[in-house]
Amino acid sequence: MRQEVFISEGRRSNDLGIKFPVSQTEQLNNSNITAEFTLPVIPSFIPLDLGLDDFTVDETTGNVTMLYDMNRVLVQNKTSNHVLPFN
Repeated sequence: MRQEVFISEGRRSNDLGIKFPVSQTEQLNNSNITAEFTLPVIPSFIPLDLGLDDFTVDETTGNVTMLYDMNRVLVQNKTSNHVLPFN
């Protein structure tokens, strides 16, 4: 995955199935944008309350462990319409 190849890139919102709403101003100027596009989409498998940034540090070894392995979460939810939405 890109996160492993480009270590400091992190995950793109689209990879996680997150969709940001289109502004109502844009909706008023574009007849192709329905009300559906003005609502945010956050799949239920995405950790909330800053969970994506949560980690622990082993004081002895200095190893940092992310609380959620998003690769694992995506694989566990691979049948969701939100995972790899461009397929």
